[in-house]
Amino acid sequence: MIDPTKPLVITDSEDKKPVDNRRPNGQFGAGNNANPTGRPPKEWTWKQQLAEAVEEAFKDGKPAKYHMARAMVKEVLTGNVQAFNAITNRMDGMPLQATDITSQGEKLQAPLVVMDVKPKDK
Repeated sequence: MIDPTKPLVITDSEDKKPVDNRRPNGQFGAGNNANPTGRPPKEWTWKQQLAEAVEEAFKDGKPAKYHMARAMVKEVLTGNVQAFNAITNRMDGMPLQATDITSQGEKLQAPLVVMDVKPKDK
């Protein structure tokens, strides 16, 4: 029967050091690093694959952003409204939107501050 008041200690055999020396609160004890080498690196990532694909597409030495900007401008000139919005949002920033979700157009009252001040005992 396992004693729930004692921390769980797992050993490979009786003569070896405990594999898991956890404290009662569940934290690892001193000298125990549960994952000393860290998480293994991924074989590939979407970011890496996309960057390579973009660089392969443009082998003239100019940056990929140079070609992408020109392609977007060509789209704008053909009448593509989404491309126009994308360019203007990046150049000028998104347009500000006025929103009123609390007062429905009415003036808001100044906040009421309530302080609980107790007199000092003399």
